[in-house]
Amino acid sequence: MKKILHLFRFRLFRIVFVALVITGGILFYQYRQDTENPSCHDCNLILISVDTLRADHMGVYGYDKNTTPNIDKWAKGAMVFDKAYTIFPLTFQSFYTLFEGRNSVLKEKKLQDSTSVTKIPNPKNITLPQILKKEGFRTAAFTTNPVIGVLSKNVFRKGFDNFFYYDETQLSKTMGKENAGKLFIPIFKEDFANGEKVSNDSINWLKENANKGRFFLWTHYSNPHEPYMPPIENVCSLYKDRCPTITPDVSVANSIPRCITPTRISSQEINELKKLYDGEILSVDEQIGRFLDYIKKSNLDKNTVVIFYSDHGESFEHNILSHGYSLYEPDVHIPMIISSPKIKAQKNAQLIDNSDILPSLLTILNVNYNEQELTGKSFFTSKSKIKKTNKDVFFMTLLDWTGKYGVTNGEYKYIYSNNNVCLSEGKKEELYMISSHVDNKELNNITDKEQQIYSNLKSKLFGFFELKKEVKSAPNQEVLKSLGY
Repeated sequence: MKKILHLFRFRLFRIVFVALVITGGILFYQYRQDTENPSCHDCNLILISVDTLRADHMGVYGYDKNTTPNIDKWAKGAMVFDKAYTIFPLTFQSFYTLFEGRNSVLKEKKLQDSTSVTKIPNPKNITLPQILKKEGFRTAAFTTNPVIGVLSKNVFRKGFDNFFYYDETQLSKTMGKENAGKLFIPIFKEDFANGEKVSNDSINWLKENANKGRFFLWTHYSNPHEPYMPPIENVCSLYKDRCPTITPDVSVANSIPRCITPTRISSQEINELKKLYDGEILSVDEQIGRFLDYIKKSNLDKNTVVIFYSDHGESFEHNILSHGYSLYEPDVHIPMIISSPKIKAQKNAQLIDNSDILPSLLTILNVNYNEQELTGKSFFTSKSKIKKTNKDVFFMTLLDWTGKYGVTNGEYKYIYSNNNVCLSEGKKEELYMISSHVDNKELNNITDKEQQIYSNLKSKLFGFFELKKEVKSAPNQEVLKSLGY
């Protein structure tokens, strides 16, 4: 009996020992992978950005329509950020933030109204392309949005050896306050053709320059921007027997501000617009897919960091159309995905905003910078390990539009409206629990139910923006029209 008991204990010990070794090995492997230094000393950088693309209309972020099959496939080998935000849901302010690595757009009044885009001749601080240019990178940009290419003058051109804007309507020659708005719609009607040109020209640029040293290439697509005019076959492939019943030439740009009521546009019409919007996303995915395929086939993925980014989203909810008018998730929650030879494919749930991107990219590329000069913080430590941080993200809309301020800790979001424009149920204060599967549609305003959270977030927001009293500023209708909004 004793021998049997001894043998049993010995076998049990061996089983436990082997199990511990296997478990330890798995944990060590996971730890090694998660903390593996992702710095890529000799890597290039490609920034692929899409205008007006909301995260929740992409498969990689859980959308039930197959709008982004190519991006989804590529994202399986990348780091996908689930909680990335733009601090300002407009193209100019969003890219200004990304390129500077600072929250200047939340702190400087000259960047907070609708004329900012035409008034800022140069970025105040050195920008991403300028930094990389000094490091010896060859730099090029192919862009399709007039805000980037023309209206912002030289803001985004600094640091680029080659900067190409697809000026289909000759806006650069004829632009003035009195006609910019009229020219915007014709420009964005060319998005499908321009998207194809962006991929073609970007691929050709890589063929000529990829072997000439480190490079930074920025490609910007605008397909999802209104007016929504995708190939109808794209829409029908997504919605099968429920193809749009309205023509693709529909634009929502005829009402300023774009707060809507059922008498102005029906829920059915909004659903039709959403179908067209999804068709636009599918069309840009096709072009980005061609570009990503070339990167892989040419083996550039072996020595290139690729970041996918959207400047802001698009709203069809809360009685608001378009973008820039609200701080709800469809506007400010953005897709952000990074692939690199040294970064493990994974989901990243940390809360970040677009001011954090520049320092993070510089860390990955092993480019030295002064952390004290930036308000954005790298989501990698100095040893390039993935860093878990607790932070709040602040954001706002234009003062002469809706004048909204917001803050989120990733679980709750508080919004304060300075103007009486585009209010939800007439309330100037809103609090939502936006964490997954709770109220991510922001339908249940709980300012009266969660007093402690409400007080805490309101105190943070008022302190950050130094809001002491309401300073009302009615939307400048003529300025909005002149800028195409």
